[in-house]
Amino acid sequence: MAVVGNESTILPRTIRWSRTALVGSAIALASLAAAAEKEEKQKAGDALVVGKVTDVHGKPLAEVQITVRSERDPELRAQATSDAAGGFKLPIAAAQGQYTFHLEAEGYAPLEGSVELKPGTQIDLDFKLLDAASAARQEAVQTFNAGVDAFNQQQLDSAEQKFLRVLELQPELAEPHQALAELYLRQSKLEPAASAILKFLALRGDDPRARELAGQLARLIYNEAVTALRSGAEERALEQFQRAAELDPELAPAHASSATLLFNRRRYDQAQAALDRLERIEPESVPARRLRYLILMAKHEQERAQEALEAYIAADPAGAAEMLYQRAELDFREDRREPAIAALERVLQLQPQMARAHYTLGLCYVSRDDAKARQHLGRFVELAPDDPEAPTARELLGQLK
Repeated sequence: MAVVGNESTILPRTIRWSRTALVGSAIALASLAAAAEKEEKQKAGDALVVGKVTDVHGKPLAEVQITVRSERDPELRAQATSDAAGGFKLPIAAAQGQYTFHLEAEGYAPLEGSVELKPGTQIDLDFKLLDAASAARQEAVQTFNAGVDAFNQQQLDSAEQKFLRVLELQPELAEPHQALAELYLRQSKLEPAASAILKFLALRGDDPRARELAGQLARLIYNEAVTALRSGAEERALEQFQRAAELDPELAPAHASSATLLFNRRRYDQAQAALDRLERIEPESVPARRLRYLILMAKHEQERAQEALEAYIAADPAGAAEMLYQRAELDFREDRREPAIAALERVLQLQPQMARAHYTLGLCYVSRDDAKARQHLGRFVELAPDDPEAPTARELLGQLK
């Protein structure tokens, strides 16, 4: 992961996991270290600090509060306020040793520095104050870089706090989200990682590394969903399938699994939406055609369901026949004879040799149409003479006129 390189580009477009030098933070105290002493004699034992305060564009700043404290005795301090030209003079009584400067003004970030003072000397200093926005950018740079160092040193908790702090300072930045995604992935915290990378993609969706990371997370979360489904946790599995599809819209199995679980939970409109996404990826998907027919039947959209059935039959005649047979069996057991007969007759158009379809259709016609009952029961016995239901079929044939 790379650190930030300069003031104009606050964070790098692509995070790389190697450290580079931080540039651009020296703006905080432009000339303090370079200030030159002047040997003009002051009152015995005193020193004089002459300074000027400007913003980053060189504009003088008035009403800046300047406080100087002795590091040897913090109780010893002197204060001044900058004038309209940004200037101030501050005599320091009994000056000796290291002193700390603190500058503060409304709308600007506080600034601190230090300088050594000697008795009887004058020192000239120039200060540049950062406005709040520039200070936030600079702190974001420094904090992000510190987070990179912590990450590279495996101090993941510290790195996380620093990246979160960057987002407090600069919520519009994308890179901290990617950094957090990398960090959470290293900790196997898949959901936080997914949330972070989706936020990054919302800000910068064209980043190849982020797309790669999203795809990696999608597959890991998909596998977790499969495990949850096998353990019976359907709602959790559904959430994870949907999350995987959100991370990688091209992950067809995630859309297919989402659609199936939504159908099972009778959330038919959502299931249709998931199927639409699946068919954009795989227009010839056979499972999608099958499920679309089932959804439309469940919604009682008969005309559209028939169109969907024909599309499914065209793609997989044997599979369609088996599905129709299963539905017909259910209808027959629940005494819905008409839809059962219609489905079984279509099954036999597709699979004329399906013995059990002849048997169930024969049972549907018993007491309704003896001729058709004999036709189909007889055909069943011909096709499957050793079937466990064959004796029952023979007995019914003996009873039919």
